[in-house]
Parts: sequence; C-alpha cells; structure tokens
Amino acid sequence: MTGWNSTIPGDNSTSQITVRAPVILLAKWKTQYELNIQSAYGNPQGAGWYNAGTTVPVNIQALLNYPNSTRRVFMGWSGDYTGQSTNITVQMNSPEAITANWATQYLVTFKIVGLENSTTLELKVNNTSYPILSNGNVQAWYSAGSTINPTINQTVTYAYIFVYNFAGWHDSAGAGVQMPIIVNGPESYSAQYNLAALQLDYQSNYLSSAFDPHSASIQQHLYVILGTYVGEYNGRLWPGFNSGLSLIRKRFSVIQTQVL
Repeated sequence: MTGWNSTIPGDNSTSQITVRAPVILLAKWKTQYELNIQSAYGNPQGAGWYNAGTTVPVNIQALLNYPNSTRRVFMGWSGDYTGQSTNITVQMNSPEAITANWATQYLVTFKIVGLENSTTLELKVNNTSYPILSNGNVQAWYSAGSTINPTINQTVTYAYIFVYNFAGWHDSAGAGVQMPIIVNGPESYSAQYNLAALQLDYQSNYLSSAFDPHSASIQQHLYVILGTYVGEYNGRLWPGFNSGLSLIRKRFSVIQTQVL
C-alpha cells in the first residue's frame, strides 16, 4: 500500500478521520516482487523487495581465498537467471530466485628431488607445460575431484657427464603415487631422480665453448671430467668447473663403485 485517495492526506496505512458525511476511501497499491539470492559462499548483494519493472544490480565476489591452500571460484548463476558474470542486472517482472554456484579448488605443488641445483626441466600437467628448476617448484590450482597426470623428463644429464633417471612421484608423506592423481586436497608432489650412470664422452659438444677441444688433450678432458684439472685455459676457468668439481668430489665414491 502506498497511500490513500486525495480526500485523505498522508500515505500511512492507518489513518484517523472524522466522518461528518458519506466518505469513499480508496487505498492506493503498487506491486512488488522479491529477489531471492542463495549462495553457499561469499556475500552476494542485491536481494530484497522491488517495485515491478525495476532493474536490480546484483554482484558477488569472483574468488574467495582461504589460508589452507584452498579457494572457492565463482562458476556462474542458475535459477531464474543464468550466466557467468559476477556483476549482473535482474529485471523484476515477477518473483526471482537465483543461486550462485561455486567450485572448490586446491593448491598443488610440484618439485624436484635428487638433482643438483640450477637444472631446468619441463613439467607437463594435463597438457600444460611449465619450466621447473631443480631447486624450485611449480604451483597450480585444480578443482576438487579432478584428475591430474604430471609428467617430467625421464632422463637428465648434469655437468655433461652425470646421468639421472626419473624414479617416480612421491607425496608430502614420502609415499609413492600412482597415476592419475585425484585431487582431494592441497598436496605437494616430488619427482624423484636417482644417479644412474657416468657418461664419459669427450666429444666437443659435451665441453664448454671456453674449452678448445682441438688443442686440449684427451687427458685434459678426462681431468676436467674427473675434477682434478685445476688450471686455466686461455685465462678462463671452464664454466661450471667449480660446481662440477664439487659435485664430482661429492659423488665420486658412489660413482666409482656403481659405474667405473
């Protein structure tokens, strides 16, 4: 009710009048419709009662982040309005009821174990490629209940001579993981690499450009590979020599029993 006819002042639904003659009372009305918004998450704006024909703006958050590596992603509206935008308008020509739909996503981390630092590999997860460093990680969001199938380099050669083989994926508890993986919560998966062989190849493509393979003897090549060459060549150390030397000294006792 919006008020009374002009013979009675005011727009109150309850009025007092003094009757001294016949009186016709006419109540004035307008139609309103309710906009009902349901959402399990977030804080949708726009619900309420509106005059017929009103255009109502409605909005909601697109993303809700939680501190436990979990988030809710707005997926769209259903009910009397369908669409994916977080900002919409609803025409109130009748009662309207709409529902905000959400997806739960979890953060999944991929990392490398067993390789020396600064080795770059290629990680593929469901046909999406990511460069990943052996001392770094890759993080991505996946919907709850979805499946992922990560793949990575099967063989890695480090410092020209150390050959590592991929030995499988492990979860944060150290347990082996079978493919495909069903995403049921935040998790960290490690690609395990094991030293497999020592590659003693003295061809020039295995040596740094700072080393001249045409003037260096086979003995010098061998000394560099085994980490005993400590001199300079043309005033420069072989790039990567220091890290290679440290690695060889650390690994040599294992290598010589396994390979040599």
